[in-house]
Amino acid sequence: MRVENNGMNTFREVRRAPFVSISVAQQTEPIDCLWMALSAVQRLSFRARSPLASGWNGSGDGTVGVTALNDGRVVYSESGQWLTAAGVKLNFTNVYRWTLLRESQRIRLEHLRFGGERPIHLFEIEPTGANDFKSVEPHVCSEDLYAATLRVDAPRLLLNWRVTGPNTDNTIEYVYG
Repeated sequence: MRVENNGMNTFREVRRAPFVSISVAQQTEPIDCLWMALSAVQRLSFRARSPLASGWNGSGDGTVGVTALNDGRVVYSESGQWLTAAGVKLNFTNVYRWTLLRESQRIRLEHLRFGGERPIHLFEIEPTGANDFKSVEPHVCSEDLYAATLRVDAPRLLLNWRVTGPNTDNTIEYVYG
């Protein structure tokens, strides 16, 4: 509190509210922070590892074209080059759709390999902390299970896949930025 003179020899009491600094992360739900980060992605890199000789081993990088739709969906058009552990370079393309599920505080990821009318549901993720997310259930593909975790490490997104099955043991680490 302080006392001010208004210039006419009358005084008034002035109370100041305490200064409070609130970061964007504190103002926003984790799902909203992730949603904002998903829309800002332009590039990707990834590394795949497996202890199995038949597993995925190598790395890749590329670009991500982001199309934000007005109905709470974002489409990623990914393209780049994959370098196998044997040194073979292969081009890749993928199209994914992210959908904000506001009521359940989740985000769904679908692979659009067969087009937007026939998406392949990969997972729904939900927050496990301020910056961390986990797939609610693993994606089942034949005998394999695909489980995912995602971390917002601004300005990057770290998406980790764990693929397991009777003849499968792969870890794929994506970095989006």
